[in-house]
Amino acid sequence: MTNFTHNVKSAFLPNAKELGFVLVEEQKSEAFGDALVVLQSGDFRLRIVRDRSQIFADLGSVTEPETWFDSTIVMQALGLTTQHLFGGTDPQSVLPSIAAFLKSFWSELITMFDPRHFAATKARLTGLQDARAAKRWG
Repeated sequence: MTNFTHNVKSAFLPNAKELGFVLVEEQKSEAFGDALVVLQSGDFRLRIVRDRSQIFADLGSVTEPETWFDSTIVMQALGLTTQHLFGGTDPQSVLPSIAAFLKSFWSELITMFDPRHFAATKARLTGLQDARAAKRWG
């Protein structure tokens, strides 16, 4: 178990225990201490990434296990914000925040990433990603 996996188990899972997540994958890179952990609850998947010490969350569906959407795009689709809210280097503050977001919007997220709705969700989130990229990069 990596140190990052330990952080997820100690700072995320206890705060999200009622959501029923199980660890399904973990990876560690030698570069910059990068790591990721993939968790799953039913049809919903969560990837928590540490990239150059910054922690991020991506959301996905079992329908397409390799398709991920960053939490900011999902929050935008929910009408919450276009600002990046998760991030930072302290797992003890970032990971509980991710759990709190998921708990607050669990029913909406389950519906969005349900296999019956995922094609529409993917189209909407991809459109938001494309619009964000066009705004940033022209």
